[in-house]
Amino acid sequence: MKNVLIIGSGGREHALADKLKQDRKVGTVFCAPGNGGTKRASGIENIDFSGFDDLKRKVQSNAIDLVVVGPEKPLAEGIADFFEGAGISCFGFKKSTARLESSKNFADEFKQKYGVQSPSFESFSVYEEAKHFLEKRFSRSRGTKLWVKADELCGGKGVIGVETLEEGEEASSTLLEEKECGVGEKIIIQEDVPGEEITVQALTDGDSFVLTPSSQDHKQLYEGGVGPNTGGMGAYAPAPAFSGQVEKNFRNEVLLPTSKGLQEEGLGGPGVLYFGLGLSETGNPKVLEYNVRFGDPEAQTVLRLLDSDLYPILKAASENRLSEIKGEVDWQERAAICVILSVDGYPRDYGDEVYPIEGLKMAGKLPEVRIYHSGTAVEDGTVYTNGGRILSVTAVGDSVREARRKVYRAIDEIHFEGMYYRKDIGSKAV
Repeated sequence: MKNVLIIGSGGREHALADKLKQDRKVGTVFCAPGNGGTKRASGIENIDFSGFDDLKRKVQSNAIDLVVVGPEKPLAEGIADFFEGAGISCFGFKKSTARLESSKNFADEFKQKYGVQSPSFESFSVYEEAKHFLEKRFSRSRGTKLWVKADELCGGKGVIGVETLEEGEEASSTLLEEKECGVGEKIIIQEDVPGEEITVQALTDGDSFVLTPSSQDHKQLYEGGVGPNTGGMGAYAPAPAFSGQVEKNFRNEVLLPTSKGLQEEGLGGPGVLYFGLGLSETGNPKVLEYNVRFGDPEAQTVLRLLDSDLYPILKAASENRLSEIKGEVDWQERAAICVILSVDGYPRDYGDEVYPIEGLKMAGKLPEVRIYHSGTAVEDGTVYTNGGRILSVTAVGDSVREARRKVYRAIDEIHFEGMYYRKDIGSKAV
């Protein structure tokens, strides 16, 4: 039996742990640091750590066979490089590859260099220069929509859609001058791709790719796709728009040139390459962003459709032999959905008060429902809120309509003070 360690504390990591603990070859799944849900689960143990060296000692003392890195931040800090140097098997991109997410400017220049279909962009380090560019764009074309993006990591919240000069100036000032995401050295202003947004995720060892089912994330806070960007309020899979010619165009005009670029730049795997796609009016997918790990809530969604064991896939990728098993990876031809339950005030100012969560046991007993914890803590057997996004409620069905019915039925059983969720997740598919 093989022990596995998952780095991270969110719903994505709980979903990975839950899937891995079902594998025939897996013994104990450790989570560092994990959350209330992983703390309560059978076969999963949370461990605390202080820095990479401490983590290495705990990997060795617990006979851990494989480390799986969930979030983007430790990848950007070089955790995969550290484990490789220590001779420890790790599924997660090195720091050099993680720049595809940690620097949007690096990613956009990479796409431009290798002919990956993507929106046009400009980058700015000085607010006045960004303001001048916006003035020209909005004076030439009314009704224009642009996206102002922080160059650095910002937990999914450093992306602001703007439709007027005033909105563009405010967004640029927020990210460059007020430095809302931290460093605030550079922003990217990107053209809008009108049309649906689709997520495709690829597990890779740098040479071979295993695509998960497509999915559609719901990034905006409010129903109808309006309001501030969040880390994601829900997702469903598969996305009906990703089929036929669209999928063919993705493989030829996105996946192939990306793969070529990774190899020529010496980047590669192992890891998950996330393609955030915008479908143009002609159905031609353009890469809005790369991520270098499973999406959250996309992971909670697509992992519900994986029929194969997960451990052999991740282990093969970490050993650069994904080609040996990629033909054996099976996905259910069904639908899955994930709805995020957050606290009122997320993603801006939701304070640090905690509240007990009721109804989890009853909701979790409903057919084909699984609940993953994101921001929770457990004290004396009671689960409390502990963050902004609290729970990922998931369900599968023979159609998106059926999966939606199951997931919202489960949500009806759950309650905590200030609970908020979108009621339109998956509605486009039905």
